[in-house]
Amino acid sequence: MTLNQLLKQNQSFYGASVIAGEDCLDREVKSVMVLEAADIENWGKPGQLLLTSFYALQILDAENSRKFFINMQKIGICGIVLKLGRLISDIPPYIMDYCNYYHIPLITVPKTTQYETMILSIMEPLMRQMLRKQSMFSSSLRAVRSSRSMTHR
Repeated sequence: MTLNQLLKQNQSFYGASVIAGEDCLDREVKSVMVLEAADIENWGKPGQLLLTSFYALQILDAENSRKFFINMQKIGICGIVLKLGRLISDIPPYIMDYCNYYHIPLITVPKTTQYETMILSIMEPLMRQMLRKQSMFSSSLRAVRSSRSMTHR
C-alpha cells in the first residue's frame, strides 16, 4: 500500500493533509511506528511511517533536526504523520523545509485522530498481505513436495 492509497482509502486518515513532500506519495508503507525518540538510526526501517505529536523532536536544535532528517532519508522512512494541536498548533517552517529538501512526506492529522486507529488501519492490510504470501508459499511448497514424492515412486 502506498501513502497515496492510505490517504485516499483509509477512514482513519480522514482530515489528513499533505503539507510537504507531495512528490513522494507513491512510497510503499511497510510498517508504522510511534516516534518516541529521535535516535532513528537505532530503530528506523525502510518503508516505515512515523506517527508523532512532535514530542521527540521538540528538544532538537536546528543541527540535530537536520541530522534526524538526513538519517530518515538514508534509512528510507516513507513519511511522517504529525498530530497537530496536541503539543504544537503550527508546524515549524524548518520542519517543512527539511521534509521538502529530503523528500519526506509530511502529513498532518487532527488531534482527535487516535494512534491506535491509524496503526491498526495500516497493519491489518499489511498482515493480510503477508498471510496471503505465506499461504501461496505453503501451497507451492506442498505442490513441490507432492511432485517429488510422485517421481520417487
